[in-house]
Amino acid sequence: MAFYASICCLSPKHFSEIIKRDTGISPKGWITYFLAARAKVLLDSRDDHTVQQVSNLLGFDVQSSFARFFKREVGMTPREYRSRRG
Repeated sequence: MAFYASICCLSPKHFSEIIKRDTGISPKGWITYFLAARAKVLLDSRDDHTVQQVSNLLGFDVQSSFARFFKREVGMTPREYRSRRG
């Protein structure tokens, strides 16, 4: 969040307050939503990438952290999500 706040020439606190006030969603909520959406796109479109590679592309240092994040946000593991296309 500090990165995006600096781009807007705002303090992280002020940036957070403006985003929350104008959208009703916290910056963390937006980041989480878009990260989960990007993960779904990569898992759907990049069969040549392993879950580990998708995890790395999204900035997760540890695949298990990505798997926990994905399961919490999507309701299934990345492997389950990918295999649902069957």
